[in-house]
Amino acid sequence: MDYHGPKSLLNRYFARHVGGDNRPVFVDIGATCPALHHVTAAYPRIRAEFDRVLAAGREIPRYHDVDPGEAKISATSAEKWSVYMLDVLGIKPRRTARSVLIRARCWPGCRR
Repeated sequence: MDYHGPKSLLNRYFARHVGGDNRPVFVDIGATCPALHHVTAAYPRIRAEFDRVLAAGREIPRYHDVDPGEAKISATSAEKWSVYMLDVLGIKPRRTARSVLIRARCWPGCRR
């Protein structure tokens, strides 16, 4: 499903309420979504799981293979944009469905 059309409409609407082009690039995580600090603290576990995926020889998909709407940026670049997405707007990609460990232990308080 290509969600980019509706996403663009919503982004334009929300942009008016968050400063538009003048909104900050970085935000204060503690003030905005403190639960995200759990993800930062869990980095060693996340990295260990990802290293196991690589060691098992699993291919990491290109960004536009997971999200075709991003082909304009990832399929046209000389660099290989690989991603290991755990959650895309609430959808758990089948390729990473076994990474429940990360979602369950590292994202407490975050939407699952």
